[in-house]
Amino acid sequence: MSAVVFPAIMVVVAAAIPGGWGWFSGLFAEPPSLKAYSSGPGGCVPLYSSWSLSRLQAKPDALRTEGVPVADPRSDQVVTASVTLQAKTDQSIVVTGVRVDVISVKPVPHTGQVIDAEGCGSGIDVRPFDVDLASHPVSVKPTLTKRADGGQKRAPGFPFKVSSKDPEQLELMFPSVQGDVRFSMTVDWVSEGKPGSVKLDNGGAGYRVMGLGGLPRRPLSVLFKQTTP
Repeated sequence: MSAVVFPAIMVVVAAAIPGGWGWFSGLFAEPPSLKAYSSGPGGCVPLYSSWSLSRLQAKPDALRTEGVPVADPRSDQVVTASVTLQAKTDQSIVVTGVRVDVISVKPVPHTGQVIDAEGCGSGIDVRPFDVDLASHPVSVKPTLTKRADGGQKRAPGFPFKVSSKDPEQLELMFPSVQGDVRFSMTVDWVSEGKPGSVKLDNGGAGYRVMGLGGLPRRPLSVLFKQTTP
């Protein structure tokens, strides 16, 4: 008897609600949430390698894939970490802030090479934020930029909205770094009155950036010079 009654009830419920199955599927639709991606710190800046100079000359591409960005406060080029944000649905999500947490701090290595960057191009429009890894907690503030009249203007900060069709890119800037630092980034957001967060930590290893220290510093061209036996 039950094998006959239950299918009949299901038909009545679906027919009683216009677009009934669409209503049911809406109950199980993915809630609004945020996608975040970062390749970590980089930019047109010097890179550190623990390899010897002769080993780097034999495989110079390793510097690009394995090199650690070095922050030089005397340079116009700043270490940056781009964070791309996009909602998973068309519904807008309000991004309320970014937190940077230091995982570890070590002295700058005494061995290895720092290779300068060359051929830096122009950047793109982003939301820039200055990061001070030495402060507790780490401060993340909208960058101050110079105006044409000589004054200063602070870049747009939080909060702001993103959706699946309107992504946003943040640029975290590290003008000065003390030591050899690993850190993670957490993006905080709100959707439909409920808070959420996305943590970026490079698979648990953290992102790495370091100061110059007393390491030897060489031009990029030295990697492509022939070494004598």
